Formats: sequence, structure tokens, C-alpha cells
Amino acid sequence: MTSYKNQFTVNQPKTKVFEQMSDLRNIEKHKDKFPNNTDLEMQFAQDFISAKLPVLGEAIVRLVEKKGEENLKFSVENLPMTANVYIKLDEIETEKTQIQIVLEVDIPFFLGKIIGDKLQNALDKTAEIIAETLNQ
Repeated sequence: MTSYKNQFTVNQPKTKVFEQMSDLRNIEKHKDKFPNNTDLEMQFAQDFISAKLPVLGEAIVRLVEKKGEENLKFSVENLPMTANVYIKLDEIETEKTQIQIVLEVDIPFFLGKIIGDKLQNALDKTAEIIAETLNQ
């Protein structure tokens, strides 16, 4: 597995951040912030998001595990590779939460060299959108 990471801080209490991030329907109202969103047919539910991707078909991000109000695990399904996303929340202060996102992808070494930067950029953009959204 290859890991890609991003860490950032938002000005919200951990409980509120956890509530927002553990119900995937909250993302729907912010989907306009994602690049190329007009090309995607998407469906939002409390525990999953599905999107029809060009060439790849339907991909699903599913919430598969919650631990306390600190950890969330998502599986990425229907792709030609195995991938999981882990989110860890740490309360820094009452109104400040540090968020760490880790994307673990099982990709062949040679393919990692080709798409690794794109995966990191996608994770960074996602983190930027989450931070912007939660800081409003």
C-alpha cells in the first residue's frame, strides 16, 4: 500500500467536525467546489457517495468504520485498485480541531510513479475544500 497524507486545522469543535464528516449527505451542498463536478452523475447518502467516472464507471466511497468521535474509515469501491481513506480528528483547543487524512492505495510500483502526484494533488484539493467548508 502506498500512503498519501494531508493534515490541517479548522476552527470548529471536534464534535461538530465529526458530525459533519460522518454524514456524507453534507458533502452534496458543497459539490460545486470540486473540479469537473458538472461531468459527474453523483448520489449522496448518509454512509456513501457514488459517482460515475469517465472511463472507470461507478466509484463508491463508503463509510465503513467509526471509532469514538476521532476516527473514520472509508473504503473506495469499484475501482481497479484497493483504496481506503482514514480521517483522524484531534482537538487542539475547544474550538480548534486538527484533521489528518490518509489515503492508502494498493497500486503497482510503476503505476504509482505515473499517478502518485495526481493522487496527492487530489487529496490536497479535497483537504482544502474540507477546511474551507468547515471554517465557514
